[in-house]
Amino acid sequence: MSLRASERVLRISADNLERIWAHARSDDPWEACGIITTAGRHVPIKNAHTRPHVAYVFDVSDYITVMQEMSTSGEKLEVIYHSHSARDSRASGTDQTTVVWAEAFYLIVSTHDDTATAYVWNGRRLTECPLEVVPSISPG
Repeated sequence: MSLRASERVLRISADNLERIWAHARSDDPWEACGIITTAGRHVPIKNAHTRPHVAYVFDVSDYITVMQEMSTSGEKLEVIYHSHSARDSRASGTDQTTVVWAEAFYLIVSTHDDTATAYVWNGRRLTECPLEVVPSISPG
C-alpha cells in the first residue's frame, strides 16, 4: 500500500543534509544538484544547464553512471535535490514543470536565506511535505 503524497515525510540523515549544504555552498552562485539513494548514498551530479545560476539539469554522463551503479547495487533513487542561490527554497515555476521522477522526494536548499524545503509530486504539482532530519548512524 503506497502513501498518498500528503502522508509522505522526507527523513534524511544529518550527515546527508550537511553534505547537500556543503555542495550547495561550494557551487554557489550556481545551482548544485544531486541525489540521495535508498541506501543513503549522497551523489553530487554536475549541473549541465546552460544557465546554471538560475536552473539545473543533470549532466547526462554523471546521471547514466549513477543509474548504472544503482541498478547494479539494487539501490533506488529516493531524493533529488538542488539549490537556489538567489531566492528562497520554494519550488519555482521551472521546478514545477521539470519533475521527472514522480516517486522521488524533491529537496530544495537555499543559500540565499538558509532554508530547506521538501516536496513530493501529488500528480499535478510539487507539494510541500515534512522534512525530518534524523541522527546519522556511525559505522561499527
